[in-house]
Amino acid sequence: MYRDEGVVLRTMPFAEADRVVTVLTRRNGRVRAVAKGVRRTSSRFGARLEPGTYVDLQLHEGRSLDTVTQADILGAYGATIAQEYARYTAAAVMLETAERLTSEERQPAFRLFLLLVGGLRTLAAGERTPSLVLDAFLLRSLTVSGYGMALDECALCGESGPHHSLSVASGGVVCPECRPRGAVSTSPAAVRLLADLLHGDWDGAEATDVRTRREAGGSWPPTFSGISNGRCGPCRILNGREATGMKSRWARRRWPGSGTDVHGGRGDRVRSGDGMCAARPVVRVGSGRRGSVGEAPARTKGCRL
Repeated sequence: MYRDEGVVLRTMPFAEADRVVTVLTRRNGRVRAVAKGVRRTSSRFGARLEPGTYVDLQLHEGRSLDTVTQADILGAYGATIAQEYARYTAAAVMLETAERLTSEERQPAFRLFLLLVGGLRTLAAGERTPSLVLDAFLLRSLTVSGYGMALDECALCGESGPHHSLSVASGGVVCPECRPRGAVSTSPAAVRLLADLLHGDWDGAEATDVRTRREAGGSWPPTFSGISNGRCGPCRILNGREATGMKSRWARRRWPGSGTDVHGGRGDRVRSGDGMCAARPVVRVGSGRRGSVGEAPARTKGCRL
């Protein structure tokens, strides 16, 4: 038996009245657990295990699947996020991205957990443009997962910028001498926007125009395709290929891949200065055990626990 906090990423039906919930936890990384009887109207879990919900869990460790024995809501952001299609779409990409970036179960991902909670909370607050919140989350989550893009210097030779060619395969912007085949020209404003989002300069990011935001956001589909061998769930949403299906699910207030309704709730335990935690290099200090974080304490801009 163990306790942990986590964000529900996905749910799927299991047996007659159960569900398997996938949760990104604070200390134990991504775990899958069975919530028994949750599909019954009389379930004691109620709406506590819906995607996007930040919960405090008590679980019993099993051989392949754990079992949820208790769940308390710390932050149910879904009901507020689902009021606006742009926020709903951004949250759906965040949840799937977090699942994609945690390829191994029970591998601690403390920094990614903080980013996800901060991103969902920021979307629910409605104080930032949803597309910018999403881009900031994607930039920072890729960085803490080892896929960060160099934006201030050439990704290949290290020459200081600004540079105006972006190569996803090379890991960021590249100088004219190092520019490989396939690199795309990027406006200085788009590169500056990405840097602002990475470092948490929201004033600069919010001052940009729609065209610059679209140009900056266009780097995500090839980035995710590169790290997921072409199997890119978030890309389908980012490219707009699932727009019809997304709008249909949004109209019914259902999260993609779960078939479950979005519900509200109370509570919030994670706080940070800019709503999210700015990305810094991760220093792993071990594989992690139950009850321990397994990573160095967060040293993130504006992040306080």
